[in-house]
Amino acid sequence: MENVSKVGSYFVFLGLLEMEKYRIPYAIVALVLFIVSTLLCCLIIYIIWIEESLHEPMYFFISNLLLNGVFGNVTVFPQVIVGLLSGSSAISFPACLIQTFCMYDFICMAYGRLLGMAYDRYVSICNPLRYNTIMTLSTVSKLIAGAWVYPNILFGVHLILTIRLPLCQIEILKIYCDNWSVVRLSCIDTT
Repeated sequence: MENVSKVGSYFVFLGLLEMEKYRIPYAIVALVLFIVSTLLCCLIIYIIWIEESLHEPMYFFISNLLLNGVFGNVTVFPQVIVGLLSGSSAISFPACLIQTFCMYDFICMAYGRLLGMAYDRYVSICNPLRYNTIMTLSTVSKLIAGAWVYPNILFGVHLILTIRLPLCQIEILKIYCDNWSVVRLSCIDTT
């Protein structure tokens, strides 16, 4: 089925239009939050990287969770800040799909990392004498790799299905793209 969209190649964020009156203060707050949270995440990752006493499985999971936080920041904040500063509430269809993919990837990867951290704590509490033999660098690497790969495959399929939908509207109610917001714009029944 080919995409036979009747609309243009962009979407309009209605959420950004609602913030029009206070867009500069919102942009400043968003920029400060983006910079501070990104720098703090990078600082903690750097501390874990240089301090050899922190080269333990739990700290690898924490640094990966922080790296995922940076990924999440970069997924949403720049587009919102630029939209607020420029007064433009439009985003291209490909950019929206990339943001959708990255948003869901970020969320699912966070859950994967938290799952790995929970497994690490489970092993340390329930099998403390076997902890070092179970939670090897290989095991930690596999858990982290799984937390990276699984969401990419899962949401890659969602994205392919979303791309194929014919779209009849261009208005997204939020300030960022997500899969359901794009699917709701479809001309066909998706329930």
